[in-house]
Parts: sequence; structure tokens; C-alpha cells
Amino acid sequence: MNSKVFIAALLVIVAGFGYLTYISLFGKPQDTRIVEAILENENYLLSIDGVLGAGIERDENNYIKGVAIYIDKYIANISKIPSELNGFKVFIKDRFKVQDVKNMIIKNPTYLNINYEVWCSTTLIGDIVENPYSYVDREVILLGYYRGWDLLGEVNHSPPVTRSDIVIADATGAIYINAHTVSNIEGLQSPYGVGDLETLIYLRGFVRISQAGKPYVDVIYGETVNNTLPPGVVLHVFKRGGIAGFNLEVMMLSNGLVYFIDHKANSKVRFKITPSEAKLILEQSASLLSQSEIGEIHPDCFIYTVTGWVDGELQTSKIFRGALPENIMNALNLIDELFRKGGSL
Repeated sequence: MNSKVFIAALLVIVAGFGYLTYISLFGKPQDTRIVEAILENENYLLSIDGVLGAGIERDENNYIKGVAIYIDKYIANISKIPSELNGFKVFIKDRFKVQDVKNMIIKNPTYLNINYEVWCSTTLIGDIVENPYSYVDREVILLGYYRGWDLLGEVNHSPPVTRSDIVIADATGAIYINAHTVSNIEGLQSPYGVGDLETLIYLRGFVRISQAGKPYVDVIYGETVNNTLPPGVVLHVFKRGGIAGFNLEVMMLSNGLVYFIDHKANSKVRFKITPSEAKLILEQSASLLSQSEIGEIHPDCFIYTVTGWVDGELQTSKIFRGALPENIMNALNLIDELFRKGGSL
């Protein structure tokens, strides 16, 4: 073979090999390579507490920026989330919409039944109570249950502005609302100091500090709302009935914080379980929300009213304890352990 022909053929082979190598490494579209990177790291990402899923991060012009990792801000261990994934920059997202969930490449099925969108801009009342001067004169969005004139004794201090100040509470704490601004809450019936303690209020207002150093809120705008739960609450259960006429309540957050209320004894306590225990209870409780009513009522039976999330929507089920399927009993036993622990503290 002519040496020139041989050299030319060799160059063609080398060039072809180089081209194929380039195509295999860089020739795929950027979105395809990001999808592959996410899928390659799926098990690791979803093993991190609080990671809900991952997808492609885009800017307002729909240009690709990198990898979006969506988190539950109440539980996520951000220190374990990588800053890059296979060379692509990672963007941690604790605020997102339902459409973002639909666009995720990988998802954590346990938590993505929950509609996080309404919680994205909210502040936990417990954070304000613990650090009031960090919030003074700041605008906040709160989502909590109406408690009238502190009817459950959750604030445990005098009203800061007038004797007509009312209270709202979430699972982390309770705070007074300036009575002069309560009329800015649409749908709340007067007189404001009494009423349904399960009424949920969404409000925007400014945090103020009383002369006694206690925080309260001046409401700019508010409204009563349905079809959601206070921030971070993934399960809300009432247990009523029995020979003793129990009236118990628990709210469980995704991070394992549990708020227990014994309405009959007028006692309250907060305690923590591990995030993995909370996840197990959440998974098992899905069976309780499969029907609007489970079991049959009978004298002195316990009646559970369970509220939780199914496909982003809030569902409520009433369960009469008795002869029930094994999976239902297993879920109720886990919830009963929360009631037992709350009652023993």
C-alpha cells in the first residue's frame, strides 16, 4: 500500500474515532445528559432526608442552567446535597409549584402526595415565638388554626394590645393577632373570640413586639381557607370516643415534630420522633385515606378522623375501630403510639 494512502486512511480512522468519542461525551443534548446524570444518582439523591425529587433547572427564558433538586424545607439535610452532579451545577429549590412536581425526573413517592406549594412562603409560628426580635417589623405569611381568645391556652400570656386579641396556632406554636386588625381576615365570623377551633386562617401581616417583649401580628390581609394543613403538617388525626370519652388530637410534621392535644384534660405537649419514623407512619397511613369511611360504628368504639394528602389533594377519612383489615390496624397502631407517647409526657 502506498505510504501516503496508508497515512490518509489512518488519519481518517483516528478522526472517526475522535468524532465518535466526542459525540459519546459531548454530542448528546444538554437536557439528555442532565437526565442521565439524575438517573445515575437517583438512589443517592432520594436517600437524603427531605429530598423530594430532581429535574432540570431552567431560567425565565427556558434556558438550561443545571440540575434542580427539590426539598422539603422542614426536614432537608442540605449539607448532604452535592453542589454539582456530573459537572452540572445543582440548584436547591424549597419553593416550587405543582407543575414543577410533574416535571421532575425522579420523585420521592412518600412525600410527593403533599401539596407544598401553599407552604412555600409561610413562616412557622414557632420560629417567631422563639426568635421574636429577628422578625420584628417584618412582613410574614402565616397559616394556622383559629383559637379565639386563646381558648386552648397555647400562648399562655396576656393579650398584647387589647383584651379582644385573638390567637392562631400551627403545630409549632401560637401567636396573638391584634384585635384592631382582625376585621381584615375575610370569612372569619364575629364575635371573633369564640367559634370553630378547626377554622384555618391564611394571613399576611407584620410582626410587632409588645411592651412585655411578646410577639403579635398586625394583619394586612387574611382569609379562612380549606383543603390544606398548617405548614409542614403531613398528617392530622383526631381520636374520639371510647368508654372514657376521649378527645385527642395529633399533628405530625414531616421532620418528626408531633403536637399532641388532649382536649378533655386541656393538656398539650410537643415531642419529636425520627424522620424515618415519621416517614413510616406517613406511608402506612395512606391505607387509611383510601375510603371516606372505614369500619362500622358500635357502642364505645374509638373513632379516628384522619386527614392527609393524596395526589396533592387533602383527604379526610373516618375510621371506626373494631374488626378491620390488617393494614388498617397496623396504621392505627402506629398512630396510637403517638397518642400514647403524648399522653405520657
